[in-house]
Amino acid sequence: MWWLLALAERYLNKPHRYLNVANRTVFPIYLVHQSAIIIAALYLTPFQLGGALEAALVLLFTLVASVVFVGVFWYLPWCAALVNL
Repeated sequence: MWWLLALAERYLNKPHRYLNVANRTVFPIYLVHQSAIIIAALYLTPFQLGGALEAALVLLFTLVASVVFVGVFWYLPWCAALVNL
């Protein structure tokens, strides 16, 4: 497995234009997705939709909540500090 780290060091260890954006959004999305999963599962459980459909809806809700959170809070000046942690 050491060769995988060596390849990553050689080919992936360089600046990229999206690296700053990714660094700014990873932590807020990490915080939001945990809450979104719990909220979606809590509200979808009573409907007993089945494992695959419920999992897909939880995943979709989590993705949408994360994107909306970052999209809204990125451009609001008084909330930008939440994304710039």
